[in-house]
Amino acid sequence: MAKVKIDRRKYYRESLRLYAKLSGNLTRTLDKLFKQQRILASKRYAENEIITDSFYLELATKLHKVFTRNVKQVFDNSKEMTERMRQIKATDEEALELYGATIGENVTQVTQTTKKLVEASIVSSLNDGLGTEDTAKRLEKSSAFSRKRARVIARTETHQAMNYANNNIAKRMNLKKPVKKWASAVDERTRGWHRDMNSKPAIGIDEMFMVLTPTAGGATTERFMDYTGDPAGGASNVIQCRCFTLYYDQDDDVIEGATTAKKPRKPKVKPVVKPPAKINETSLANPIQATA
Repeated sequence: MAKVKIDRRKYYRESLRLYAKLSGNLTRTLDKLFKQQRILASKRYAENEIITDSFYLELATKLHKVFTRNVKQVFDNSKEMTERMRQIKATDEEALELYGATIGENVTQVTQTTKKLVEASIVSSLNDGLGTEDTAKRLEKSSAFSRKRARVIARTETHQAMNYANNNIAKRMNLKKPVKKWASAVDERTRGWHRDMNSKPAIGIDEMFMVLTPTAGGATTERFMDYTGDPAGGASNVIQCRCFTLYYDQDDDVIEGATTAKKPRKPKVKPVVKPPAKINETSLANPIQATA
């Protein structure tokens, strides 16, 4: 393929824009699903029905459907990121085959965590001496089905799916010397060790990123990741991450691009209201003279 000029910052901004759009859509979908589930769970408990595994199986089935639809959309949108990616044709079947196992693992994890949160909420309510109805009400407000949790799950799942899609699409671009480079936002919300990855040189597309990750007690450990968002990096590198991987040919011209810093807001200044001039006999007698 011909040598191209790649704007790294522009690529990151476009990736972040797509991520915000897709994760926002998924958040709303998950929030609606969680609302249905928490009402169903509290209703069952209020009617003295044990919340069995069938409830969590139903939740898992719906989550799988939601995640699958999102992965399809991620693959379709990821192919539009660069001119080279537009040349890659990937059907929905290929996308799901590539990401199918990961979807199953993530759905299982979300379902099991939900189950633990629901059980913890019930136990806490019983320990507080609450009756069935009050326990049911508390269950409906449980963090297991909160909008905040839906947002965290949506962001993490979308980010992981996007980066997985880009990684697989890039490997089919038939580049002469394919390389990849870590790209992260450089702001106060970015993990310090992810910001450090920006200065690392590009590596071969089949190599692994070595990420020095902080651990409890102030130490660090080496985490090896195939791409940004790779589950192998663990929760501290994956949850709500906003980093992306830039793929290109080693001979391409990669520029840093211009920053798009937000303009500082102008402080609001209250208008100065002058008190009305005192009315005197002179102004009444000669209004022109009074306003001169």
